[in-house]
Amino acid sequence: MGPAGGGRNPITQRFTRHYNVFSVPSFDQSTLQTIFSKLSEWILSKGFSPSLRAQSGALVNATVDLYETLVDNLKPSPEKSHYTFNLRDVSKVFQGINMVHPPSIKDETGIAELWTHEVSRAFADRFINDEDSDWFRAEANKICKKHLKIALPESDKPLIFSSMTNEDGNYVPVDDMAIARQELERPIGLVQLGARGGELNLVIFNYVLEHVARISRVLKQPGGNLLLVGVGGSGRRSCTRLAAYLMDSDYSTLTVTKEYDHSDFLDDVRQLLLKTGQKGYSTAFVMSDTQLTSESFLEDICSLLNTGEIPGLWDTKQDKENYENAIASLREVGKSLGRPDTAEALQTLFVERCRKHMHIVLCFSPLGSTLRERLRKFPSLVNCTTIDWFREWPEDGLRGVAARFLQDVDLTDHEKTAIRDMFVAFQKQVRELGVAYLEEAHQHTYVTPTSYLDLLSTFMRLLAEKREELNGLQFRYANGLSQLKKTEDQVEVMQQELAEMRPQLAKKQEETNKLITQVEAESKVAEEQKAVVAVDEAAANEQAAAAKKMKDASQEKVDEAQPLVEEAQRAVQDLDPKALQEVKALKTPPQGVKFVIEVLCTLLGGNYKPKPIRDPLTGKTTVPYWEHAKTALLTGDFKNILLNAYPDIVDNAPDSQIEEVKKKMADDMFKMENIRKTSVALIGVATYIKAVVEYYKQNKIIKPLLAQSAAAQAEFDEAMAGLNKKKEELRVINEKLQKLTDQLDKVNKDKQELEDRVNDTDTKLTRARQLIEGLGGEKTRFAKEAERYKEELKYVVGNVVLSSGVVAYMGPFLHKYRQQAVSSWREMLKEQNILVSEDYSLEKFGGNPIDIQEWKLQQLPTDGFLC
Repeated sequence: MGPAGGGRNPITQRFTRHYNVFSVPSFDQSTLQTIFSKLSEWILSKGFSPSLRAQSGALVNATVDLYETLVDNLKPSPEKSHYTFNLRDVSKVFQGINMVHPPSIKDETGIAELWTHEVSRAFADRFINDEDSDWFRAEANKICKKHLKIALPESDKPLIFSSMTNEDGNYVPVDDMAIARQELERPIGLVQLGARGGELNLVIFNYVLEHVARISRVLKQPGGNLLLVGVGGSGRRSCTRLAAYLMDSDYSTLTVTKEYDHSDFLDDVRQLLLKTGQKGYSTAFVMSDTQLTSESFLEDICSLLNTGEIPGLWDTKQDKENYENAIASLREVGKSLGRPDTAEALQTLFVERCRKHMHIVLCFSPLGSTLRERLRKFPSLVNCTTIDWFREWPEDGLRGVAARFLQDVDLTDHEKTAIRDMFVAFQKQVRELGVAYLEEAHQHTYVTPTSYLDLLSTFMRLLAEKREELNGLQFRYANGLSQLKKTEDQVEVMQQELAEMRPQLAKKQEETNKLITQVEAESKVAEEQKAVVAVDEAAANEQAAAAKKMKDASQEKVDEAQPLVEEAQRAVQDLDPKALQEVKALKTPPQGVKFVIEVLCTLLGGNYKPKPIRDPLTGKTTVPYWEHAKTALLTGDFKNILLNAYPDIVDNAPDSQIEEVKKKMADDMFKMENIRKTSVALIGVATYIKAVVEYYKQNKIIKPLLAQSAAAQAEFDEAMAGLNKKKEELRVINEKLQKLTDQLDKVNKDKQELEDRVNDTDTKLTRARQLIEGLGGEKTRFAKEAERYKEELKYVVGNVVLSSGVVAYMGPFLHKYRQQAVSSWREMLKEQNILVSEDYSLEKFGGNPIDIQEWKLQQLPTDGFLC
């Protein structure tokens, strides 16, 4: 246990009486030299030249001498409670020397620069002011000259060793700051894409370069932890994100919500330990004081800093199972390292990996007493971390940030340069003003980098808003003037248009009336013709019905006679040619055969009926039917003769011919049974004769009916021809009427459009005259207002510069300090030839009269202090 003090409470005698107490005094100088000489010799034996290895003792003596000097001269105080130095800081010096790439140290000057750099990182990075830093630098140079026999020259260039800009990752001196800044700007876009902390808007200047180098140096060391102390906006987390990316470390932070408590914090820690201990991912675990919602968080953080674990972290069943799985997964890793395959050995390996790969980065603010109290309660925050104090931004940093903000603003190059320099002067001047204000009012005012960033963002926002406002007002009045002028011009044009359109409207009205008369006349003719067509169409429909009735009756009779035709045709088709030839070949045919042929010849008539022959011996007259039929009828074309003959017989045969046939058909020899006995071949002929005679009989009835039907159809066709002619006449009349109607519609439409144009123009003319009469007195005022706002645009940049400074800095100050600052800034603007209003005040430039009046009604002072 350590002695009481530094956050450690005294132990009561009631407790110590149970133990044998031994006091271990601090090491003397010779002991320290012995301890660290071995370490120094081992470090310098790895690749350094013999002449540099001979500097081992000098390095130890110089480090111990400087350590004792710091302990004696820089004591902790309420303002500097972290000025506590111990042997861990001494070991960090040699740990840093061990990181260097030996070929980069070429001579004794190089080893002196390396030593100076490492003692500065281990001891001086925690200093809060330039006074302590300058004293340390002088003491370090004195001790370097004493032990290392090297006097380092004074230089404005910071001494930096780092691996962040080396392609091979070697820890080497940074010789060219400009090249180093360029190398650091290159990965910023990648950091924005890969980090969880949001967009990284970082300007690289020497201040940022130094702090990124310091942070990356610690992140490169196994188990290196950081305490970054600085006000808000100083760049602690941004530098850490960039350094973590350069060192291939994951950037991890807490996502604190309203309900975030200690159990949520422990869940995040478990995930972090599994990530680093099991998977071996190097991780920068970043926490700011605003995320530490409970002091219990710091107890666990200190436990992690000291031992790499938190007691009771894995007690729940689920957490214990995850922990055991993580331990088991390291068995192969343990074997490769020669560790025993036991649970204790694997647990120890897990904790070692957590301490090696986990880098705790705490970002605390020095404002107030919170930091001092925490360092007193939790000394591990100093003992187990490397402290890096973020001081005020230097002027080159302020300029660089301002230049980045202003690069896309619509300003001239001269205005950008002048405003950038003025903003740097504002930051410095307000800081000095705060010192005077503290002496007079005993109130602290904090001028932080956040204030400077607020100044820049307020300037950009106000400039855009005021330009938009003034341009809008200037355009509004200028546009009003333009509209008045345009209206005056339009009045003359509209008067001329009305003078031209009114005669056209009268002409259109006359044309419309004429067309209406024509349409009415043609409509009357069309109606009369339509009535005539309707009467004719009714009569034609009656005739069509009568003709159809007659046609149907005739068709019915025709349909009744059709079987007779078909029967005759079938009888002819069924005739057997061979049988007919046999009949023809008979030299003495039976009487029945000759009789049938006789009846057939009589029916066919004409050339098929032979002429009578008178026998000169007997004097008798006979008709040679059989002989004539053999040559004229009973031939190969017999069937066609019969098929072609019956239509002519039915239509043209005289009644006497048919009567003669019918008389012969009454003879017994024409009966079917007698014919079948005589000759089967002639049955079809007899059937044909009967069918033709019967069809002839029916045709006598059908023919008059067909004649009547044809006559009725002819009358109907004649009536329809007359009707169609009248319909055509009606169509022509309607077509003419439609053309006139379309023409009338078009004329009416044109007339209506012309009337609408006349009325619209008349309305516009009336309104234009009213507008001109009503705004006649405003024309001069519009011109003056447009010119006034145009003139104000010339002063907007200077006025916005003053307003931004007042808004960003002047809130805590009394009225006279505000006036003093604004007067000084106004002079700066005049020196830079940037126009500013002579009667400028924040109330006039940025205040809303309605809001200010409301404040006055609420009994607030009216002295301008509120603005």
